[in-house]
Amino acid sequence: MADRLTNGSSGKELDSGLVIKNRLYDQKTDVEPNRQRNSLTECCCNGNWVEFTQNTTLHGLKYIWLPGAFPTRRLLWLVLTVTCVAIMSFQIIDRIIYYYDYPVTVNVQVNYNKTLVFPTLTLCNQNAFRASKAANLQHYQLLTDLYTGRKSCSDCDYRATNSSHLTLKDLFTNTTHTKEDLIVSCTWRGEMCGPENFTEVVTDHGVCYTFNLPDDDTRDVHRVFSPGAENGLSLTLNVEQYEYMPGPHDAAGVKILIHDHQQFPKVQELGIALPTGTHSFVGMQLISVVNLPKPYGECSSPDLSLFPQYSLENCEVECLTKQLDAVCGCRLFYMPRGDDSPEYCTLQQHHDCYLKKLDYIRQTVRDTCSCPVPCTFHIFDPTVSYATTSTFVIDRFLSNSNRSALKMKYKNARDITHRLQRNRADLLKSLTEHLDWKFKTLNQVILDELEVSVEEQERHLVNVSSDYLWNWNKTEVYFNYQEYILQKNLVRARDAMNERTFSVLAHGVQEFTFSVEKLISQLVDPSIDDPAVREVLFLTAKNQLNARLDIGKRTLQNYTQLIKGFLNASSIFNYKYKNFNRKYSNLILPRELLLQAFTRSNHVRVRSLRVERDIIAMATWMKEYGRIADKAFYNMTVNSTEIYLTNVKFLRASREFLQSKSMFFNDFIQWPVTQLELRHQTFLQMRSDFIRLRDTMFGYFASVSELIHGIKRSLMADMKVGIQMCKEYLAYGNVSKVKVAEHFRSEKIQNGINNLKVFFDTVRNRGQNVYDGWDQLSMASQQMWNFTLSQVNLMRYWEFKDIRRYLRNYTEVAAEIAQEFAVHRDMIDVRSRFLNKDEEFLQSFKSLAEHMEKFHSTSHVDSAFVRRYWRIYGTVYWCQCHDDLRNPGSNHVSFCDCH
Repeated sequence: MADRLTNGSSGKELDSGLVIKNRLYDQKTDVEPNRQRNSLTECCCNGNWVEFTQNTTLHGLKYIWLPGAFPTRRLLWLVLTVTCVAIMSFQIIDRIIYYYDYPVTVNVQVNYNKTLVFPTLTLCNQNAFRASKAANLQHYQLLTDLYTGRKSCSDCDYRATNSSHLTLKDLFTNTTHTKEDLIVSCTWRGEMCGPENFTEVVTDHGVCYTFNLPDDDTRDVHRVFSPGAENGLSLTLNVEQYEYMPGPHDAAGVKILIHDHQQFPKVQELGIALPTGTHSFVGMQLISVVNLPKPYGECSSPDLSLFPQYSLENCEVECLTKQLDAVCGCRLFYMPRGDDSPEYCTLQQHHDCYLKKLDYIRQTVRDTCSCPVPCTFHIFDPTVSYATTSTFVIDRFLSNSNRSALKMKYKNARDITHRLQRNRADLLKSLTEHLDWKFKTLNQVILDELEVSVEEQERHLVNVSSDYLWNWNKTEVYFNYQEYILQKNLVRARDAMNERTFSVLAHGVQEFTFSVEKLISQLVDPSIDDPAVREVLFLTAKNQLNARLDIGKRTLQNYTQLIKGFLNASSIFNYKYKNFNRKYSNLILPRELLLQAFTRSNHVRVRSLRVERDIIAMATWMKEYGRIADKAFYNMTVNSTEIYLTNVKFLRASREFLQSKSMFFNDFIQWPVTQLELRHQTFLQMRSDFIRLRDTMFGYFASVSELIHGIKRSLMADMKVGIQMCKEYLAYGNVSKVKVAEHFRSEKIQNGINNLKVFFDTVRNRGQNVYDGWDQLSMASQQMWNFTLSQVNLMRYWEFKDIRRYLRNYTEVAAEIAQEFAVHRDMIDVRSRFLNKDEEFLQSFKSLAEHMEKFHSTSHVDSAFVRRYWRIYGTVYWCQCHDDLRNPGSNHVSFCDCH
């Protein structure tokens, strides 16, 4: 029964278990076998634990400790149970952590309300200072120095400008545009308003005017009931751009900031810039943000000591105020004042402390100040659009009395700004000074200098020509010196040698041969048998031959000396030229020219060298005569053929010698002399051309002088008056710039300028010859110097004597000559000394006249003037919006749309 139940179904297993359990309690004899089967269970835990696992509702434990189960089955149940417990524990812990994170739900809703609080509008002119006020208070130059690239103002003399005690707040409040001038017209919800509805405030942008700034005691904030431009604030503004002057801002127009009335207006950082000449529409959307405090969020609204309400902007300004007080002991012009707040920073403190330590102050504020996000705040999101200003509106504005008042203000402001604004004043001052300088220069040139300059030019021409001619005369001395030394120390040696040896050697050679031949034939004549007679005849023949041989020897020595002297450029004779030292004779010899004479032609070179060979050949055949004479005297025999051949060859050698000598003397030795003579002739011709051009120039000067006497005249007195008016306007302001402009635009001035142009043209035409004459003289001088510096044959002497004026590079010399003559030329040149002055004067006058014409053209108060420069039409209105909704259980952001 027990075996069947054990192998049966699960239900039967339970029954079998019951049987076994009963046996455990009723039959003690069965205990041991059962213990043996459940030994694993009893080994792990005691019986109470097993009983607990078998009866617990956590079924996984039951199967882990199930009696009789296999170990693998138990292990699988263990892994499954542990995994489930781990997943459950992770979920429990995650939810607990999420709970303590205080999660928040943000709701975004759009709500349309019937009424809405109108925000505060702060309006600022982009120009912080008004020029006329600054000029009246004598602060214009001070402000210009502060805001024209000199913000450190290290060189500002506050005592000299009587501004040591001034603060920027004083400057801003005393010189700002008034709200009466700025706000031309105002409409609020269709009803008229005016400057009285705006409150003057000082912001980081300067002095501004705020609309809808409530007073806690007397006035509540404005409200609107419908969106749209007709239910908002409409303004017509005159930014008075003609009153603009240097300041902290460079733009033209206005800057507005739409903000909550509890917030400090940080116009400089958050404002909207609106340009001139437009109709601007500013629609607003309100975003109301409600943040939850801790532990749901990080918002906080701590109390401030300088502001009654907390806002992020107020907190930042307060932190900056306290830090500036700690560092510099003062506060900026826009910072609020508390019970223990310091005074406003003076200009000295502002520029010597605040600006220099600005980076440190800002960094300290970022590091030490904590400005949390407020729990409730509003964001006004503007939408800006533009339209062109209506011509009808402008014409209507100009049709009433506004035109005359505006024109008067404009005229006064323009006079002040054009005189005090540095860029405009400097421009007019520069134009005036330039015109005055050119006018005085031209006046002096016409009345005084031109005639004097012609006389001065004549003196310059005399001096220049004298210097150049003196230099060239010195050059001619060197030419003569070289020619003399060549002629006397070398060429004259040729003539002397020719006279003493060369000409004698070849002289009477035919008679010589006949005489020698006759004497030889007599030596073998049988009829002459007296030994004494024969000896006399022999001695006579030998003496003639020896004499001729001696002449040949001397001729060869002279030839050697002569050719070496020419090829080595060494003197043979030692003549002295004037007061030049003899020891420099070899240096002055034209070595390059002598070498060129020898190498210039192969025929000349060969023939010159052949002279020596020809002399030796003649001596050889004369010795042959001597041998024949010896043979005839001692042997009494003569070979007629031999003596005939000797005659022929000796005569041929003589002819060759004469031909070589002629080539040597004329084509080699004489050629350098000829070249030096040609050089001298060329030089003299150049100098003659220079003198001719100089004389022509003197004629030009006489012509120009005559012309000056004929056309000289005084300049216009009206020009002097106009320049003086400009100076008085700039210095004292006692003359209106309008008057100055009318004077320079007058007909008398224009006629005077035209007459002056005619005078200039006349002088220009007459002076052209003078100008060209200087150029021609310059070219002649350069040609002369080029010729001089190219004389390589004199360079050795000049280098040894260190005569530097001849050792220069021609390019440099030519440039100096061109520059020197150009200077002299321009002193009388009507285009450089006179007529270029008229061009400069006319250009200066034209620049000033154009400046005055431009000033005059912009002096009209018309619709184009208003449209382009001055007026801004603006409308600030609500779009379709809502009130704030607050849900204490969540963060809430609400907004509105424009339709």
